[in-house]
Amino acid sequence: MEYIQADIWVRHQRMCGSTVHFVGADDAHGAPIMISAQKKGVTPQEYVAEISAGRAKYLNGFFIRFDHWHSTDSKENTELAQDIYKRLKKAGLIYSKEIEQYYDPVRQMFLADRFIKGLINKKTRKLPTSNTAVKNTLIKQNNINLTPQESEQLSKFVADDGYVKKQKEDIEELAAMFKQMLGDEEEAPEPPSVYEDDIIEGFYENFHPETGFAASYVIIVPDMGKNLVIHVGKVLQCEYGADVEADVKLKASSTMLRNILAGKNSFQKGFMSGEITAKGNFKTLRMLDQIFHI
Repeated sequence: MEYIQADIWVRHQRMCGSTVHFVGADDAHGAPIMISAQKKGVTPQEYVAEISAGRAKYLNGFFIRFDHWHSTDSKENTELAQDIYKRLKKAGLIYSKEIEQYYDPVRQMFLADRFIKGLINKKTRKLPTSNTAVKNTLIKQNNINLTPQESEQLSKFVADDGYVKKQKEDIEELAAMFKQMLGDEEEAPEPPSVYEDDIIEGFYENFHPETGFAASYVIIVPDMGKNLVIHVGKVLQCEYGADVEADVKLKASSTMLRNILAGKNSFQKGFMSGEITAKGNFKTLRMLDQIFHI
């Protein structure tokens, strides 16, 4: 593609009466050439010569003609490149500084970032989501020995906001799953024989557990001056208590809660209308209408 683009510009300039010297060269330097040559078991010069030999038919097919073609490792190019550098250096237009760069200790050469991408994937085909990884391996983790370069690349990857958000959601899902697993091993507490009020009684009577789902909620009831603490799993624990940490925190009036428990409203409708405010995991919030309904 770059040959055609350059040729179009050259032809245009010549048609405009300009004198143009169309030159090109084989790139015999740099990590891409060295790595490709090593894969084929040849020297960089032999690799470049092989590519150059097959290029002519494509250039001729598009009637592309260079005035001069050479190689980047030619004597002339070396002298010209060094001369340009020395002049710029002497004029104070080039400065130097220390930088950090990836280094291949086997080939003893520095590598650009693009040459270390995918190294992690050679050991693990993909970076799965947290819940998938645990479910598939049953919490059995295989050790992966990462080089410093791979560790840095992984750090950059997980710093992505979208990825981190997904991991948080997966971790919350796992937490709910483990809560349910632990709940299965423990003796389920009996529901209270006497309820503190009709709201708590309504939550117990309308509770429909979801297999594999566990979560905690705190509902702040301003007009009552109380916090309703709810733990959902295989069984339900619902009582008034302190404003503790929970998967989801809501604020709703006692009237709204009674209407929901009576089937006259829903958590989703209250949230959409603004009568209920909430913060926390949205998926866990949406589960309220599934586990508490008439």
